[in-house]
Parts: sequence; C-alpha cells; structure tokens
Amino acid sequence: MAHYIKILNNVVTTIAVAEADYFDDFVDDSPGDWILATTENSEDGKYVAVGYTWDGTLFKPAKPYPSWTWNADTWNWIPPVQATDVNGDNSSTQTVWNETDQSWDAVE
Repeated sequence: MAHYIKILNNVVTTIAVAEADYFDDFVDDSPGDWILATTENSEDGKYVAVGYTWDGTLFKPAKPYPSWTWNADTWNWIPPVQATDVNGDNSSTQTVWNETDQSWDAVE
C-alpha cells in the first residue's frame, strides 16, 4: 500500500492509501493533482497530513501562525519568542501563543 496525496494550490486536501493499480482506473474530476508521497519527501521522515503544504519537493506541516518562520534544520515552525521566555525559565506552566501580542500567555 502506498500513500497518495491530493494537492490543490500547494496544500494537501486528501490522502488515499491504496495499491498503485487503484489509480489505473480511478476517476477524480475535482480540482487538484494526485502525487505519491514517501517518507523521503515529508517532514522529518513522517507521512503527511491534510493541511500540509507542498513546495514541489517536500511537504511541510501547516504554518500555525503568520508570524512563525520555518527552520529547515529542525523541520519545525519557530515562534518569534520562545515559550520559555514567559517565566524566564523552563517551568511547567502551560502556555498558548498570542498572535496579536506576539507573546506567550499562561493558561489558567
């Protein structure tokens, strides 16, 4: 079985797990293109999910917030401010990103 990914406007919209010959007779008139996904063209060697983006070579997880930037070395979206800066340490306080204020807010 292989993973086939439907891409529309460089975003994953559908995932099908099927044998290769399934697509020999498969008819799909909806917009988008089907491609074969492998662990080599996905983030950190994992399979992709709906919402991932496709740059023509690799899949990336969906960008969580407009202010976050992609780190190609770690294969992660990075916030402008690290969560540990909320308390100035590595405490266990749970936080959530506040895109408006560009800061981490403690969860109460």
